[in-house]
Parts: sequence; structure tokens; C-alpha cells
Amino acid sequence: MGEVCSSEQLLVGRRVFKFSGKPLRERKRAVKSGTLCGAVLAVGMSLFVLLGESTPASVDHSRGKSASEISVARKEIQAAFGDRYDVTGAKIMEEEPTAKLLISFDGPGMAELSWPDATRLTVQLEASDIPGPNSYSLDPAPPAPRGKEAAYKIAVQYVKDRYPWALTAQHHETHPVGEKAAFGWITSWRWVRNDVLMPRSIDVQVNRAGRISQLLVNQAPGELDLPKPTVTEEEVENLVRHRFASRSSTVSAVTLRAEKRGGAWRAEWRVAITESNKEPVLVWVDAQSGRAWETPPV
Repeated sequence: MGEVCSSEQLLVGRRVFKFSGKPLRERKRAVKSGTLCGAVLAVGMSLFVLLGESTPASVDHSRGKSASEISVARKEIQAAFGDRYDVTGAKIMEEEPTAKLLISFDGPGMAELSWPDATRLTVQLEASDIPGPNSYSLDPAPPAPRGKEAAYKIAVQYVKDRYPWALTAQHHETHPVGEKAAFGWITSWRWVRNDVLMPRSIDVQVNRAGRISQLLVNQAPGELDLPKPTVTEEEVENLVRHRFASRSSTVSAVTLRAEKRGGAWRAEWRVAITESNKEPVLVWVDAQSGRAWETPPV
């Protein structure tokens, strides 16, 4: 699977993202990016490597397509792109701890849908800095964007047409992907409630030609009434440093977000442990009890 900016490294440290509305504090951790390397707001086909998202090792218990799986796949692809692409296959990959539906369609693109809940869709239409014919164009086709403001307007028009609920998000950000925006620009929409990042999200990447090249849509809840966190950022970093990290490690709280664990939503800190010249390791800490997990939520 190609990467649009595999050489790009995301920054480490605190940054205040200047969204519309109240700024949302986030942390970036160093991570080699996948297709949406610029989408770092804490948001698994190796297609996307978003901040804090990890892809479990595949256990090859795949099952062939069925009529119902093809029907669901076609519904989701049609919602995203109308009749532009014809779904040619759908296969369930049963992984630990989750499953996913791999979707193939005409052209070089691929997609993945969380299964069986079908709430999270990731799509790669192209993975090149040279816009190709398989990327998705609006109708009428807009001019090629010359900067992030023009790319943002294209992304907004896309979600107005396809996912109008995205415009209810409290925060959005647009930034370039690749050196000198070689792969275009990505716009991310996020929901926050009581300082906790909600699981709902949408990311739209617009290439240099003004077409949609990558997409992530997570239709999980945008509002959850969760207990107020009682474990602070400093406390969670100290806890992880004491229990999981070596003396040479750098420990930093990445984000506070709603996670589904054991079938119930809770607020959890994502904490990155970084060793020199190694990929960061994530630990999840319950924002109320302080209980820590080294395994991703389910």
C-alpha cells in the first residue's frame, strides 16, 4: 500500500491548533504517516496512520464476500462518492481485537469499513503526488487550489454534498500534506465536549488538482455525557513514566478523548512513550480511575 508522505515526520510537543471557535489543545507525537499523515487530532488498514490509531496484526481468518456485505459496502461508497465507483468485492478480515471489511472497487483505490458496526470508513483513491484520474471530482469541478484556503472551500463543498453533519463540528483545521503541499491539503473536523475529544471525526484530503484523494469518516457519537476527568495531564505522565517507561524515555500525554472499552464509553488519556530512534508506544489511562492499558480500546 503506498504512502503519500512516508518520509514526513509529525512534530513532537504541545501545539495550540487555531480552529474556528475556541482553540483546542492537542499534542503531536512523532509518527511516520500513512495516507492522511497530516491528520493529527487524535483521531485499520495500513491505509491511514492517524494520531494514536494503530493497526492490530492481521490474523488471516478472512471470509469471502456475501450479498449483505457487498450491499453495505456499496451503500457506504455510494454515500461518499455517488455512482463514481463500482464496488467489486468485500471481504471480512477477522482481527484481534476487531474486524474490518475490506472493500475493492474499479480503479486502483481501496477502502476499509469497521465491522460489523460500519461506522468508520477509510478510503484511499490515490497515493501519489501526481493527481490521477481515480481521485474524485466535485460537479462542477472546481479550479485547482493554490493554497489551503481554496482547498478548504473544496473540502467544505464536498461535505456539504456528502456529509453535511460535518459542519456541526466545533473545530476544524486545514493543513498541507507533504513538502510544499505536494499531496495537497487535508481538512479535519472534530467534536469536543467538556474538553474531551469525541470519537466522531471526518478528514478530507484535496489533491493539487482539486479532487478528493483520501477520506476518513467516523460516524461515532459526537456528544457523550462522560464523568469529569479527575486525573490530570501531569499525573498521567508521572504514572506512565513510573510504571511503563525507562529512564531514557520521553513521556507525553497526547490527548484526552472518548474511547470505547468493554462496550462502554469513557474518557481516556493517550500517552506516548518515546525512545531515541524508535517509534512511540502508546499507553491508555482512564481519566477517572488512573487504570492503565497497553492494549487499544475496543
